[in-house]
Amino acid sequence: MLGYGARPSPSAAILKLLDMEYELNACRLLRDAGYDLRRHIEVLIALMGEANLLRSSKET
Repeated sequence: MLGYGARPSPSAAILKLLDMEYELNACRLLRDAGYDLRRHIEVLIALMGEANLLRSSKET
């Protein structure tokens, strides 16, 4: 979802995903014809997963 290459840290991934979600939400609110609901849901799921990874890494 974030592209190819080395996997970013959970905190870096969260920042990138938040940027992506912001853009998708702006398109949704503007009723942009290019808005992709599936992509928005994928980004939200990825964001929740990265948040869980970050929380897990802080607990150990």
